[in-house]
Amino acid sequence: MPKELDHSFGHAFLSAGGDIFYSPNCSRRVDVPVPDDGYPFYLKDARFETFLSPRWWQRPYHYLSFVPLRPIFDGAIFGHLRNFVSDIVEVEDGRFSLSSRKIENWVEIEESLILLAQHLNKAFFTRIIPGLTPIPSSNLGFKKTFSSPRSARLRIAASRDWFLLWMSLISSKIADIESVGEDWFGRLAKMEWQQGWLSTLQTSLVCDFSWHCPRVVFLENKARMKITK
Repeated sequence: MPKELDHSFGHAFLSAGGDIFYSPNCSRRVDVPVPDDGYPFYLKDARFETFLSPRWWQRPYHYLSFVPLRPIFDGAIFGHLRNFVSDIVEVEDGRFSLSSRKIENWVEIEESLILLAQHLNKAFFTRIIPGLTPIPSSNLGFKKTFSSPRSARLRIAASRDWFLLWMSLISSKIADIESVGEDWFGRLAKMEWQQGWLSTLQTSLVCDFSWHCPRVVFLENKARMKITK
């Protein structure tokens, strides 16, 4: 006797426009987005919060469906991003900045994530081609100085949260690699990535694909029925 399908995590709803939306694996109601083909990473609009709602699926930005709804900065890698207010110090001319030690930590994380994304794209054949990457987190200002502690906190927090888009990009790539049965960990270790660093990455939010880590869904047109995934 065939096994009965489990629809307990599925959900269907009728939008205000009269379209039926169905998700096989997401039970929450989402707001139907307005179609937008614009580039989403202009510096003036760079806010992590704008990516917490689902968008229509687009190949260049497919990894935005992996943005975590409950971000956690923990572990030996991302724990350096969690607390930063106590590292804001006064510098020359009465301005304020992230401490040099903290900046070095964050630059190292930024460079590692960018390099990892490049290596994953080059070393593995997957079903989805590489997307257009976000701008680096440092572009949002965590290396700059500011006129007040408050402005420093706001801009540095925006820079910190932007790391989550790079983490989502790598989550998407690793999920795609694992879906075809390839060993990304072993391959990267042979490329001289430190196994301790990779183990920390493997136990972090980046590689948590369970229901304990809810992520932003994407919406995709399928004939007359809209599908959320």
